[in-house]
Amino acid sequence: MTARPSLPPDPGTNDPGPCGTIDAPAPPAPHPGFADMKRRLASQPPLDEWIDIQQDRAVGILEHGRFETRFTALLDLQRTGGDTSGTTAAHGHAAHPGWRAQSLAFDRTAVLVSSAALFASIGKTSLLLSLDRMTRALHAINFFASGREGLLFLPVHERLLNGVRHDHGRYFAAVLVALGIDAARVVIEIPRACATHAPFLDYLVRSYRGHGFKVAVNVSRPDGILAAPPSNLPDFMIAEMGSATDESRIPAWIASLDEAAARGATTRCRLIVDGVEDDTALARLRKHALRYAFAPAAR
Repeated sequence: MTARPSLPPDPGTNDPGPCGTIDAPAPPAPHPGFADMKRRLASQPPLDEWIDIQQDRAVGILEHGRFETRFTALLDLQRTGGDTSGTTAAHGHAAHPGWRAQSLAFDRTAVLVSSAALFASIGKTSLLLSLDRMTRALHAINFFASGREGLLFLPVHERLLNGVRHDHGRYFAAVLVALGIDAARVVIEIPRACATHAPFLDYLVRSYRGHGFKVAVNVSRPDGILAAPPSNLPDFMIAEMGSATDESRIPAWIASLDEAAARGATTRCRLIVDGVEDDTALARLRKHALRYAFAPAAR
């Protein structure tokens, strides 16, 4: 199993606590640019047919649709101040597909459609698995070939996790190796539906981590996640902020993480808040000394 890289403490504190810090990995060797990625992708069918790498970006083409990458910045709420643009957040980005329903001529004026609605509308499992794999490769190419820093958060669809019999992460790890991408900078996001089944979640964390990835789990409550063995906690928990009334839940999340750290977890399980609507919501998170949140944007 691949050893997990240690994260040094925040130089500004004596104890960063379980909710911080997410220090970026040491400066890696430069990843291949778009031209080199295009050459490398030629050895990865059928991805080479689905992804068109251009001079400064990659786009996906599958089932008469055109896919793009949208990034959402991971903000350090104690350091970015009022900046929600992500320009000062070097910790990473979450990637999400933008989809244009297009004719065979690929009309560039087509309207962007919700990727969540698109995935939910696909009944054919084989097509959904292809789409899920294609979009993750697409996002990785756009992230690393453009020279972005920090971690890349990539969601995996629930039906892909259920559709693969064993050795989750093996295929994607092999694709990243072929593209010259370091898997240690990729965080696989496990959906909430899979987080409620403890044995399956335990297996997923071990399997993805064994292939060099970091792991995040989307949760509504941390209790079940924190029941895992201390050595097998995910690297991150991602919790939806929800409505303004959910502010009262934030101290309980932090207390649960403190409890996990006290149990001797070998690696801190950091809390990230998602679904933040605006700057007012970010200000509420800062009141609780919560450290990380994805910038206000449609996930």
